[in-house]
Amino acid sequence: MDSLTHIVLGAAIGEAVLGKKIGRQAMLWGALADTIPDFDVAGSACFTEAQQVLVHRGFTHSFLFFILLSPLLGWLFSKWFKKYEVDWKHWTLLFFLGMLTHILLDSLTAYGTGWFEPFSHYRVTFNTIFVADPFYTIPFLICVIIALIAKNGSPKRVKWNKAGLIISTLYLCFTV
Repeated sequence: MDSLTHIVLGAAIGEAVLGKKIGRQAMLWGALADTIPDFDVAGSACFTEAQQVLVHRGFTHSFLFFILLSPLLGWLFSKWFKKYEVDWKHWTLLFFLGMLTHILLDSLTAYGTGWFEPFSHYRVTFNTIFVADPFYTIPFLICVIIALIAKNGSPKRVKWNKAGLIISTLYLCFTV
């Protein structure tokens, strides 16, 4: 999926996991968590175009990667951002869900992802949505923006975030 879609999904997850504890900033940290698997493109200049295809959506899109990285990031964030008073378990959950949904969403595209890297180079692909799918992203983006604008802790904020998650999930189910 495109970067905007991952940012929107991550922001919604951040709001759902940490919104009550840290407010709007939860959306920022959720967006970060959901984009971490795509950091593999930073090294793409070191590879040929053919190698880039294998590197992107490889190890950073594997179960092993996010299972190992989530607790580490959760612990680091609990130490770095003590002012939030969020324990490492909640930070870990945020990173776990962000990275998990990233690789699951990417596997619905034609390119697939390396869920089992480094043990297998098999690419899991379901080919049910386009890499940039406005029918998925735009309604979700509208709901997340409205949630972002709403007051911290307001029921309206929770409802719009939940609506975005439900609408986007129903669309994915429809595509399958």
